[in-house]
Amino acid sequence: MEGLGFFQLAFAALVVMLAFAVRGTTGFGGGAIGVPLLALVLPIHIVIPVITVLTIFSSLGHWLKDWRRIVWKEIAAIGLSTLAGVVGTLFGGAAGPLYVIYLNALRLEKDAFRVTVTTMLLTLATLRVIGYSGLGFYNPAPLTVLAAALPMMLIGARIGNHVAGRINQRAFNRVVGLVLMVSGAALILK
Repeated sequence: MEGLGFFQLAFAALVVMLAFAVRGTTGFGGGAIGVPLLALVLPIHIVIPVITVLTIFSSLGHWLKDWRRIVWKEIAAIGLSTLAGVVGTLFGGAAGPLYVIYLNALRLEKDAFRVTVTTMLLTLATLRVIGYSGLGFYNPAPLTVLAAALPMMLIGARIGNHVAGRINQRAFNRVVGLVLMVSGAALILK
């Protein structure tokens, strides 16, 4: 980490801002965008714990603002499968896109979709942080990166929330589909 130059740091800052602007717009995508791009300049054992904590912070901000719009019956419907996948979730996170695809198929209103996805991702990220903490992943290096990334996440989330408030439902559905396609393409290329 000590070898990061100006361009690597600037790249990392822009990636965090972009990833959480997308997440602020759609309710998801911060990890799908941030992890592979940040891994180009930072060790993955730092990137994943940092993105996970940033996901919690961005989720809390969104959740506190719009919790009344959460579609609890969909969370309850998915809850049993989530419990079955808790162990895998501690080390993975692959369940997130499946939840997004399911909720997208329901064609929820954009604010309800965003906060419902956010609530699910908040739960999953919290479980991962507990697991990562138990494994000792939160040592000084990731905590330093987290401190530096937090302001960029806040800026990105604010931009994303602004965009979400300005686009109509049809455009929102297209953005969700685009983010899902880009995320899927990244997984295929990986």
